[in-house]
Amino acid sequence: MKNVDLLRALCDFDQAVTLRASGRAWFLRCWESARFYLFTLIFSQRTELDVPYTPTRSDVVTRAVAALRSFKVLFSSTGNVEILFLVHERARNGVDPYLDMFIQATGRDRAEFAFWGDSRCEDQNGRFGNLEFQSIDAVKFVSKVASIVVAPLFGVVLVPVFFLGSAYLNWKAYKTLVLRFGEAWIAYYLYRYLLKKQGPTFLVMTVSYCNAALCAAAKDLGVIVVELQHGLISPNHIGYCDFKSSLCRPDWFGFFGTDWAPQLPWRCMTFVVGHPAWKEYIQNQVPPAKCPDGFKHVLVISQRSISGSIRAFIEEALRSSDYIFEVKLHPAEDKGNQYEGMGSRVVVHRESLLNDLVSRCAFIVGGYSTLVIELAAKGLLVNVLPVAGVERLPSNVINCNLLETGDDLLPRSSGGDAPKFFEKTDFLAIKNLLQKKMTLDSARSAVNES
Repeated sequence: MKNVDLLRALCDFDQAVTLRASGRAWFLRCWESARFYLFTLIFSQRTELDVPYTPTRSDVVTRAVAALRSFKVLFSSTGNVEILFLVHERARNGVDPYLDMFIQATGRDRAEFAFWGDSRCEDQNGRFGNLEFQSIDAVKFVSKVASIVVAPLFGVVLVPVFFLGSAYLNWKAYKTLVLRFGEAWIAYYLYRYLLKKQGPTFLVMTVSYCNAALCAAAKDLGVIVVELQHGLISPNHIGYCDFKSSLCRPDWFGFFGTDWAPQLPWRCMTFVVGHPAWKEYIQNQVPPAKCPDGFKHVLVISQRSISGSIRAFIEEALRSSDYIFEVKLHPAEDKGNQYEGMGSRVVVHRESLLNDLVSRCAFIVGGYSTLVIELAAKGLLVNVLPVAGVERLPSNVINCNLLETGDDLLPRSSGGDAPKFFEKTDFLAIKNLLQKKMTLDSARSAVNES
């Protein structure tokens, strides 16, 4: 089954569950929280796409220790803040695209802003300064452990769901659903308790579909949930598909640029936040390709869930050409172990600056990735492999050459103008936008009271 067909079938499954649970908000909240992980697992079992990350034993121990250290957050008393920013848990690798800009925009005003996140984000080389940061590892730890305790109860409750989705749910998928369901049920009440203590007006995050229980708790308390775009948005993305239940969706959505708006399949308040790396990736011009050593260097944009297809492409190209492949890893990937043993003509990069890589490569190859769109937006032509996930790319990306078997690579200098996918970021404007909304709400309240 094609990826899009499978996603549409899962949408029908979701609709059947949603209709059956109509009126039971607690069930729908838990279903929305568990759904992303369940559908991701189903995709990984049937396609190459969306391979779930499996933590190592040392990862589990490290997270458990961090959670125990952060238990104080459940008992500490905190003052009210206006804006609560949820730091992306991969920020230890510099991944959260907005964190530094958001800290700059705060003016380090302790009374107005606070930060939540993974304990691995806590130090960040002192970047938080005097701003309040709270680790929420304890919430995740308690909900995961307690989900095992309540699993028998939800195992019975979810039996009708098992029969509704019998075409997709094997034992492993059903176990994932039960555990994630129980985890969401417990996490919702813990987040609700913490949000009541913190009392924010806005909750800002970059990935809502992985934090559905938190979104639900915030929305039920009247907190406005704001999501800032972190990557590709598409109706063919599990996190942004047009699922029927919407208790956990953000109220506001900030895009990289104007032309992303049609990709969001549901209605909410939208605005342009801009691209956080606009100056580095988009504005800066790339010099003409200067391939060292007389070889044709190829920049390959990797992606964890399609690394097998990318490796197969490189292996074939190594046999039939004299190309040198410069592989740019996705932030979610490890140290590039999937490309080990491929020889001296395959060089793996994790920390290298994008423009430095592009400047020495005559060709660019990718699959589905935000970086593909970023490069196309610079007027560079990107050769796109026919791999799982390309259906997620926006249809109006014009600087892409979809490769077929045996096609020659087109040079990167062939591109033209691109749609307005990325605009300059002014995070102070976002701060002002939030403040303006608070002012309007205060004015409406005063009118209503009078």
